[in-house]
Amino acid sequence: DILVTEYGGGIEAVPVSATKGTNVDKLLETILLTAELMELQADPQAPLQAVVIEAAKEVGRGPVATVIVQQGTLAVRQDIMTDTTDGRVKLLSDVA
Repeated sequence: DILVTEYGGGIEAVPVSATKGTNVDKLLETILLTAELMELQADPQAPLQAVVIEAAKEVGRGPVATVIVQQGTLAVRQDIMTDTTDGRVKLLSDVA
């Protein structure tokens, strides 16, 4: 019951490879554009729930992750937990 825009539907489809890292920027751009067009608003009081789509250790920066926030608000100095690790947000930057 899903029809992508290429076939006349209303759902955007972006081919992405997590192992090769291809089209991740296009996926994020599509998500931002779709959210803007749909005028989606986040509930800042909701508990944070996010998905890590990319993570790496960068020289001079340490652990870096690209996340998509599904609900709530991500803030600097906020404690975060995943299935395998936990930490604290030190810096937020916009990839768009």
